[in-house]
Amino acid sequence: MISVIAVVQFGAAIVGAVLAIAAFTARRIPGTRWFGVLMAGVTVWAGAAGAQWVVSTPATVEMLALVAYLGIVVTPGAWVAFAVAYAGGGNRLTTSVVAGLAVEPVVVLTLAATNDAHGLLWSSTTVVESGLATVHGPAFWVHAAYSYLLLLSGTVVLLWTVVRLDLYKRHVALLLTGVALPWVANALYLSGWAALATTDPTPVALVGTGLCFATAVVRFRLLDTMPVVRELARDAALEDMNDGAVILDRSGAILDLNAAAEELCGEPRTALVDRPFEAVFPGVAYEDIEENDQKLLTTTLNNARRTFRVETSPVRAFRGHRIGRLVTLRDVTDRRIRQQRLEVQNRVLRHNLRNDMNVILGYLDQIADQSESEGVSASVERCRERGVRLVRQSAKARDVERLLSESSSNSVDLGATVDTVCAEFRDQYPDATITVTTPSADCRVRVDGSLSRIVSELVENAVTHGDGRVELTVDVDDDTGRVVVSDDGPGIPAHERAVLTTGRETALEHSSGLGLWLVKWTVARSGGSLDIRDGGDGCTVVFSVPRDDTGGKDEDEQTDGDDGTDEAASDSHEQVDHGENPVA
Repeated sequence: MISVIAVVQFGAAIVGAVLAIAAFTARRIPGTRWFGVLMAGVTVWAGAAGAQWVVSTPATVEMLALVAYLGIVVTPGAWVAFAVAYAGGGNRLTTSVVAGLAVEPVVVLTLAATNDAHGLLWSSTTVVESGLATVHGPAFWVHAAYSYLLLLSGTVVLLWTVVRLDLYKRHVALLLTGVALPWVANALYLSGWAALATTDPTPVALVGTGLCFATAVVRFRLLDTMPVVRELARDAALEDMNDGAVILDRSGAILDLNAAAEELCGEPRTALVDRPFEAVFPGVAYEDIEENDQKLLTTTLNNARRTFRVETSPVRAFRGHRIGRLVTLRDVTDRRIRQQRLEVQNRVLRHNLRNDMNVILGYLDQIADQSESEGVSASVERCRERGVRLVRQSAKARDVERLLSESSSNSVDLGATVDTVCAEFRDQYPDATITVTTPSADCRVRVDGSLSRIVSELVENAVTHGDGRVELTVDVDDDTGRVVVSDDGPGIPAHERAVLTTGRETALEHSSGLGLWLVKWTVARSGGSLDIRDGGDGCTVVFSVPRDDTGGKDEDEQTDGDDGTDEAASDSHEQVDHGENPVA
């Protein structure tokens, strides 16, 4: 009858074989193949040990003992290799390292095969019911010490992984338990503990190994969630970045950098590592680079002046201890050059447009004064209206440029601002009916830009495109202040609403002016929202901005002409200075 112990050991071999096959057929993640080798060693060890219970001839028992030793000598080396690969050090398992790990198993197997000639591994052997009983020789103790050293090394690596990443604790706990069971049992046997004097319990303990490893693979997806995958993904993301990335130690020396940074510097990585950051990027001291900060840096690289947007973040070890900094550098030189060119072109265009339109408007006034024809006068008036509109568009373009280039966060009273703007428009459009409903309590909001300007844009749009009836409602909640502007006009065309929604203009889809863009961008930069609703009897525009409960006084808002230029004189036809006198 087959012994219960043999059945248990065969069960361990079966579990080990299944896990080995799963590891060898899994997707190629570093560490899975070494896990497969480890489980193959467990399979051979447990299977050969179980088989020794069911055979009786001494020659067969000795052969199975030799086969079992194949699994015994493979297991420690496979364990430490798996631990290193699991922790992300698979690149250290070079061919020479693997060959070094294979030396001791080959020597021990050779000694086992030739033991009858020298007795170095076993000084004597006896066939018993459980297999081959041995008296250990000097080579055995050297092998045992070496095996325990490898097991201890792999255990330390896994424990360090848990401490370093603070992850995968259950994975590592199961792995450590599984590998400890047979070797603790073996240590008790070798120590001469009386309860284990006749039978080596190590193969039986391999059942626990199989169960622990199976739980780690099936329950916690060991083969899919190794820390090395996370490490490799981070390395690949850093290396494939288009922006330069430089890792600095606490003294400011370069520890590593990606390919993009290497290309920016124009030197090989080996020549840059260990050099101070300020030596590679002149004019920038390590102390000036603050953590979690962004700034522009202009320096000379490859004999050319370049401008970078620099972002810095801390590099932390386990438990949040800071060990260095990650500095990313985005080359914005070409973008800044284009921006400067556009700014120059924009200013020149606005200046020329304003001056030329002033001249045109002056000519139109003279034509109107000199002509007695009503048709000519009507045409002149239409031309004047278009001219004034162009001048106002120029002023709006200036405001948009300022909004995009500057940040001006203002705390203002929402209700009071709406009341003031509407009072101005009642004076400017006496035939219009403009009503305002505001809450009784003050509502302060914070706006990045000019609140009065965006309210003016919406009211002017409603007055000029509707039938003269405009209703404004101001309401508040705990977090936001909201303004609802309703009119009885035809509404904003669908294609213009689509342009504002997508945020992109094309040759076929474009808006007719900058006013709504100014409203949209100001509200967005302030952290608010804009909603345009067109019904059958008019248009409703709703915008909301965050409340500001600091209780401060109104801060100065951006106003037309606050840059000290004479462009403010262009905001209306009445303010236009015609400048030149036309030649008769």
